[in-house]
This record gives sequence, structure tokens and C-alpha cells, in this order.
Amino acid sequence: MAKTNLVRPSRDGDQFHYLWAARRCLKLLSATSDLVAVTIEGISPEEAGSGATITAGEDVIDIAEYFGSEDFADSRLVRYMQLKHSTLHAHEPWTASGLENSIKGFAERYRELLKTFPQDVLARKLEFWFVTNRPIGKVFTETVEDIAEGGTVRHIKEIEKLERFAGISGDALAAFCRLIHFEARQDDYWNQRNILFQDVSGYLPDSDVYGPLKLKELVTRKALSEGERNPSITKMRLDLHPLRLFWKWPISQCIRLSPPAQGWVGTNRKRVSEQRALPFAHSDSSCGFGFICQSLRSSRRTSFRVHTSPRPQSAAVYRN
Repeated sequence: MAKTNLVRPSRDGDQFHYLWAARRCLKLLSATSDLVAVTIEGISPEEAGSGATITAGEDVIDIAEYFGSEDFADSRLVRYMQLKHSTLHAHEPWTASGLENSIKGFAERYRELLKTFPQDVLARKLEFWFVTNRPIGKVFTETVEDIAEGGTVRHIKEIEKLERFAGISGDALAAFCRLIHFEARQDDYWNQRNILFQDVSGYLPDSDVYGPLKLKELVTRKALSEGERNPSITKMRLDLHPLRLFWKWPISQCIRLSPPAQGWVGTNRKRVSEQRALPFAHSDSSCGFGFICQSLRSSRRTSFRVHTSPRPQSAAVYRN
């Protein structure tokens, strides 16, 4: 096999990483989620707050998700994830030896975090995910489950491996295992690309081939050296359209604009201007919406566009 053909599968893995991460970033746009940041190749620079940054295990963190706050102490949940993709061995299950470096890295970070946060706090707000397009060996996953549940372990030899990988045992190992999540048999990179296009289409007012590409490009740049100082992607960083998409709101949380009638312009402008945040608006008809959006330019010093449909389930807000 030519050397270039040996490199290509590795490039497949990079694409899987970027595409899967781009899809996770879309959750930043949900009005019902408290996800505030997604980091690429490392942790948020704000994670430690005013304390010292914890670098242990950072080399296995391909993506991190922060819910509630990027400051670990103030967050509701922090999720560290490592992604692994294989083109040549997509159907071969991961064994314990193949997962050794991932478990070691996760455990190193867990042990360091224990020096700052009590075990019960980490149990509530910390998760370690291993994400792959390959299956994971049943023997290993069953061992992790058995240890986490505190029941009879079906595969004794695997316990020894886990203890060696993690550098902990007993109750500490059980607590650590309860934080591990295996996300196996994920769609490969080609399908991830198609799914990303489908996912993004739900956030844009019309068909736009550039939206998914721009989102993936943002993720890719965060994975490069230019993203080293700040690998975080936040809601305000997402730029999917010539109009910037802020978030997608459930219809129940949107202002209902009055249909065209006497005084409808003033009524609708008042309803929108009274909102401190940006969520608006829906109607059974798009008639007059363009005028309303333009009229907001003077009150909000910007211009907006509203995505509507005859039977809307949600409304999206865009800004120039």
C-alpha cells in the first residue's frame, strides 16, 4: 500500500472529529439548553476561574462541553470527550488495550480535580465520553458497568486492567467508572457530513450550502494553532448565514405578533422592544414581517429577519 493511502484514513478521522463537533455546536442555539461553550482540542481558558489551570489529561480531550458556565466551579455540567474514528477497522471492537490511553488520561484529570472538588460534587457535574464509529468490546463495557454499579464483576481480569489504567481502586474506581460514557457505533465521517447539512437546515430560513461549511470551518480553525489560546466556541461565535443566527426558540417562548390590521405595526414594535432578550416572533402569515424587521433597525440599531412557516413549530432570530 502506498504511503499516501496510509495517511488518508488518518485524515478521515480528522474530518469525523470536526463534523461531529460541529453538530454538537448546534446545541448552543437551543433555547432549552444551558450549554454555553464547546471547546475544540482542549479545555476552556475560563475553566479554572481565578485558580490554577489543571492540565492533567488534557491531551485526551478532543471536545469539551460546558453547561451553565465555563468556570468549572459554577458550571452545572462539564463533559470531556475523546473521539476515535477508524476507516480500516470500523467493525472491529475496541479492546481494553486500545482504550488504555483514554482511560489513563481521563483518570489523571479526575484525580487532579479531586484535589479541588469533593467526590460528590464531581459525581453531579462531570462526565467522560469516549466517542467512536467502532463498537466497543462487551467484556470491557460490562466490567465498567459492574464496577460502577457495585455489583458482582463478571470479568475479574478486566478489573486489574482498569485499576492499572486509572491508578485507583475500590470506591474511588467505582466513582470514576460512573462518570464514563461510551458512545460507540457513531456514523462515519461521510454520514456525519450529510447529517450536519440536515441539522443546520433546521436553523436557517432557506437552503444554504455554505452554513454547514462555515460552521465546520470554525471548528477546524479552533483545532489549529490559532485556536490554542481560546479554543471555545460560544453562541455568539456561530456564523451560519449572511445573517447571523442567534438561537432557535420553541414556539411557546416566542412573542406572537398581531396579523396585519389597524395599528398592527405599532403594537408589534412595542411587543418586541419591551423584550430585553432577542426571542420573537411567530404568526400564521409572513405578511408584513419584513417591514417589522426593518422598523426594528432604529430601536435596536440593527436589523432582524424572522423565519416563519404556515404551521410553525419554532421561530428563529437572525441579525445582520
